Amino acid sequence: MEKWITQLKNDQIVYDYLKQSGALSGEAVPALEQIAEQTGLDADTVLATLERYCQQRLLQKDEQGWYRQYPQPLYIHYKSFRAFRQLLESADSSVSVELITAVPMEPDSYTSEVLHLKKGEKIIHILRLYTRGSVPFAYEEYDVLYDLLKNTPKADLDKYSILQAIEKNLPLAERPAQDSIVQSQYFNMMPADEGDRKYLQMEDGESVIRIIGRGYFGEKPVCSFQIRFNPALVFLKHQGRVPE
Repeated sequence: MEKWITQLKNDQIVYDYLKQSGALSGEAVPALEQIAEQTGLDADTVLATLERYCQQRLLQKDEQGWYRQYPQPLYIHYKSFRAFRQLLESADSSVSVELITAVPMEPDSYTSEVLHLKKGEKIIHILRLYTRGSVPFAYEEYDVLYDLLKNTPKADLDKYSILQAIEKNLPLAERPAQDSIVQSQYFNMMPADEGDRKYLQMEDGESVIRIIGRGYFGEKPVCSFQIRFNPALVFLKHQGRVPE
């Protein structure tokens, strides 16, 4: 577990340096050796971090090196949360979460890479919708290792957050005494897509905030997820109002 916590801290150090250098605002990404020198991390650690950023769609790579083309994250955020509603400034009884679907399915190539799946392995895809009153403001999609939730009643996916449901269904010998899934995630703003129009009733030209990340138990990735929300309807704790 300490290994993964150290990895996430190192990712944050490299991200902060890239942001300070302008690499996330259109400037060239510094050479690996320069990043290592400026951050105090060894070159292998920096290389592994940059490769993770390519997986997380923060950077791309070609024969000339790394560069940024994807939308810039508003900020990186490695503080774990057990459920999206914990990030809300006001998550009172008017906020409800509805399970839309929880189905086994074949993973796409990106999910297979993220979860280190072997050919033929399935995942369970979960979609939940957040509403306040009758107004939808966020939805989340989790892709979870099939064996972890294959016998989970759908009622549990309504009652618990997905991470709590995973921990609740770990084998007894591995079940933690307390929260033990380590998360990494980042936020970015992007144009609303078909899913946002369908679930959040957003219009073309509007922007949505996306949280994309994954969870680890020990050294094994157990899930990947994205949460998308309407910034006009959401206040987050600590960060204040989401920038426009």
